[in-house]
Amino acid sequence: MPNPFVEVTPDTGEGRLSGMLTDRTGNPIGDMTVSIRNGPQTKTDSEGKFVLNHTPTGDQWVEVQASAGGRLTQNISLEPKKTTTVNFVYDASTSRLGLLSIVAPVDGGLLELTKDGQEHRAVIYGRCDGLSQILGNFDVWVLISSQRDSRFWVQHPPAVIDPSTNTWRARALFGSVEYPPKNGEHWDIVAVSAGSESEIKRVLNTPMLSMLPPHITSNVVTAETRIIR
Repeated sequence: MPNPFVEVTPDTGEGRLSGMLTDRTGNPIGDMTVSIRNGPQTKTDSEGKFVLNHTPTGDQWVEVQASAGGRLTQNISLEPKKTTTVNFVYDASTSRLGLLSIVAPVDGGLLELTKDGQEHRAVIYGRCDGLSQILGNFDVWVLISSQRDSRFWVQHPPAVIDPSTNTWRARALFGSVEYPPKNGEHWDIVAVSAGSESEIKRVLNTPMLSMLPPHITSNVVTAETRIIR
């Protein structure tokens, strides 16, 4: 029987995903289900390793699920005839979070802020393919941090979620009255989904973006702000 962990490039237009699952201390986690929505699934071995052959290509949602019901999801781009390697960090306290992709602003792009009174806001758009099936009803949380200083904001802005088109949008607040945003300022932005009954606010209660679990910060988008009066 061929060894599934031998690096073999598929000879079809499909892709291949391999990686390792660990906890936050770096210890491997075995017997966890790793799957691609509408694609193959497997379990991690005793060393936390997994391989998914014959995967669909393009942007795919990968789900890691424990038998007890906890799970995490992440959007990954898979290329045809190539092996993509990704390592997951599973934390029981954040296992019901899903990463939302951000379509606009693009990484390295421009983010226009509109001023409403003393507040500065911007509309952020993205996709949420498959998350309604995974999480059911979920809320959108936006995490932002200015590269100008260490302040960190966790927001739960009003969001519009359209399962029929797998899209979401939210009008996020940037800065505050005491610390208003500036033209040319760079902001790190992460969008996270969580079940409406989750305790995500407690989970995300951290003073710095870099202190969040790696599977959350892996989808950071950095944008430069321009203020529209």
